[in-house]
Amino acid sequence: MKRFTFAMMVSMVLVFAGSAFAGECQNKKCSADAQTCLNKMSTKLAQSSWDGIWVHEIKAGTDVVVRKVDEGSPGALAGIQEGDVLAAMNSTKLANLDPKAFYTAMSEVKIGQKVTYGVKRGDQWLKLAVTMTATPKEQAAKQIGWHMLTGHTKMGGETVASN
Repeated sequence: MKRFTFAMMVSMVLVFAGSAFAGECQNKKCSADAQTCLNKMSTKLAQSSWDGIWVHEIKAGTDVVVRKVDEGSPGALAGIQEGDVLAAMNSTKLANLDPKAFYTAMSEVKIGQKVTYGVKRGDQWLKLAVTMTATPKEQAAKQIGWHMLTGHTKMGGETVASN
């Protein structure tokens, strides 16, 4: 059950996990060729769930703070707002999670699954239910484009091989 609840986290920070769909990517450099990344990422993102909630970088021992919620997204429709602290997901506490385990588990969330977030907003505590949808094509294109720019060009810091 614990593995299942961790798996429900995929879309909160899908943008951070996006490069993991590509080859062996580390520190924004990608060792796979650009076409391989494009193929893997487009296939994976077409099957990935999404809620339109973007959080600040996850670090062990810190709160999961919402930095943006896409307009019209499942997260927005559920009432999630910028600045909210996502304290729990389906009764699993999110603070102090290992970021790698967090991102790995997120990739297992299924389209159509409902996630209930325990949200701290100021002095209020809320329970907000979000039903995951398919990743919109526009969002997938942004993630793939960002990876291609940062993982396969000089924009990623070093010059890396690309096709």
